[in-house]
Amino acid sequence: MTEAAKLRWNTVPMWALLLAIVALLTNVAFFVSVPLQSALSWVSLTLAVVALIVMVTGVRRAIVQSQVYRGKVLSIVLAVVTLTVAGLNISGFFGARALPGAASSPQVGQQAPDFTVRDSSGLPTSLDSLFVPAPGAPASDAPKAVLLIFYRGYW
Repeated sequence: MTEAAKLRWNTVPMWALLLAIVALLTNVAFFVSVPLQSALSWVSLTLAVVALIVMVTGVRRAIVQSQVYRGKVLSIVLAVVTLTVAGLNISGFFGARALPGAASSPQVGQQAPDFTVRDSSGLPTSLDSLFVPAPGAPASDAPKAVLLIFYRGYW
């Protein structure tokens, strides 16, 4: 049996990449109503840091113990991808905390201030005009609520 056949695969960088991907996917769970939702960002940060530590261990193992483990190039490529994914996750964690608060924005259930926008026909429409009953209809048929949907882009 040749010397190369006796070498073992270094799976530690693969585990590091898997941890980094799981850390990134926990951010997706933030947008779903799950228990302990406020802790998800900290779990994501912790997983990303652990992924970086495991990555350093795997690269060190690939370089220092190259006579035992094969896949030095693959380990370095996986380390670069892991560093990118974990770095994206960590920068998102700290970047989200730098966003300003929206204290003056309306809260859920709070009445929206009156505004006027153009509808799909180009006619001005105000929020108050949506609560007026249709012509010829009794006042009791006036809408009680309006659902506002904000689209980005153009009509």
